[in-house]
Formats: sequence, structure tokens, C-alpha cells
Amino acid sequence: LFARSAGRCEFDGCPAYLLEHYPTFTPDNFAEMAHIWSFSDDGPRGNDGIDKAKLNEFENLILLCSQCHKLVDGDCEKYTVEVLRRFKRAHEDLI
Repeated sequence: LFARSAGRCEFDGCPAYLLEHYPTFTPDNFAEMAHIWSFSDDGPRGNDGIDKAKLNEFENLILLCSQCHKLVDGDCEKYTVEVLRRFKRAHEDLI
């Protein structure tokens, strides 16, 4: 996930590099691996009966900064599964 995203937030338009602290440039991991379909049945974007074993697979994970993770989980009507998949695909294609 880190390699395919180049260590950057995959939210459309977010330039955050997640492997160092801005503005100190101290190296660390500031990334959050978010589920596109939620891991829990009642989580953001539900999981639509998907096999639990598949929920942690690469295709269902997106790398986000903490701010974007909070944003997408807070507005699931705007940031649907389809939107997050589009963000992930476009970002990874660019990389």
C-alpha cells in the first residue's frame, strides 16, 4: 500500500507525504490505512456482506492522512465506496 501510493495520501488533491512530519521533516509514519468498505458491519460505508477475509485485502484499503481519513468517514454519502475507489485508482495510476 505504501509503495503503490508512494507514501502519499490517496485522497484526490491532498499532497501530504505521510512518512515525515511537516514542517519539521522528522521521519516517521503518519499514514492511516483506511477501509473502503468498512471493516465493521455498521461502520462508515458498511461492508455490504463482503467476506471478512477480503476486507483487509489491498483492494479494500486506501492510504490517507489523518485529516482526510476523518473527512471521508464523516461524510459517507459524499465519499462513497465508488468515490474512494476512484481516488485510489487515479492516485496509483499517477504514481
